[in-house]
Amino acid sequence: PAEAPTGRRVCVLSRGYGRRGARRAPALVVSAGDGEGPRVAVEGAGDEPYLLARSDPRLAVVVAGDRHRGGLHALEQLGAVDLFVLDDGFSHVALHRDLDLLAFPWHDPLGGGRLLPTGRLREPLAAAAAADAAVLTSAPLGEGEAQERGLEERLAAPLRHVGVQIPTFTSGLRVELATDPGDSPNSRDPGDPLDREPGGGFVLVTGVAAGGRVRASAEALGLEIHEHLEFADHHAYPAASLRRIVAACRRRRSPVLTTDKDAVKLAEPLRSRGLAVHRLTSRATPSRQLLEWLDRRVAQIEAAPG
Repeated sequence: PAEAPTGRRVCVLSRGYGRRGARRAPALVVSAGDGEGPRVAVEGAGDEPYLLARSDPRLAVVVAGDRHRGGLHALEQLGAVDLFVLDDGFSHVALHRDLDLLAFPWHDPLGGGRLLPTGRLREPLAAAAAADAAVLTSAPLGEGEAQERGLEERLAAPLRHVGVQIPTFTSGLRVELATDPGDSPNSRDPGDPLDREPGGGFVLVTGVAAGGRVRASAEALGLEIHEHLEFADHHAYPAASLRRIVAACRRRRSPVLTTDKDAVKLAEPLRSRGLAVHRLTSRATPSRQLLEWLDRRVAQIEAAPG
């Protein structure tokens, strides 16, 4: 199998939220990390696991509601795995972890300072003391290490205030407009405004947790948004939703702009209805300090006896 850039074989364990067939296959290999990408359709994998498997075919991806069961299934089906990666693993107290990274979004790192459901914090801020490090994500990087240290302090200061002293780091986010050669319908009228090159405005379609930030990112790139159809996170886009999108595009005489996560579910059905689909791609850009610290910590864990 292809190896991750670190030389380690990496497997992502995901719950596969919203996937179909979970009862028939409580643990499922979405990708073996062999360079071939997803083995199953997005409906059976879940949108995020499918996108991960397609974005980097070197990653093994396994979905299971019980991540312990998923890890055992991965070892049984894939053989040796050097590193398991989980999202939302910090609260998974029943599962042993060797390394915990807490992510805090730059736009609102303290989640309103309140726990769910009135705020966005899943645990009291003081619980961060049990983590190995905290990362300020989607930070506006690019002006040197002094600026990065200032951003880190935005997170480190409130953590110190509740008695938490752990390393803090930053990670940026690069957002770009990416239109694949196949993103337009195969058969088209060159004069059809629904199948034009990007630049003339879009109907933005999002089924993510923070659709407003997606719109802000699009507009920061200079893209004109004629209408924004905002669905719930992990939306499955049944026929009624597709009809709503098609109607908006024809009313606004604009093509679709959507996220990578939504495109894995939307691109094919919308193309079959004669619409062009353009994507906003996003990629995390961790700071050099974070990557160096992570390399050292993983090497320490691997070298520890037992």
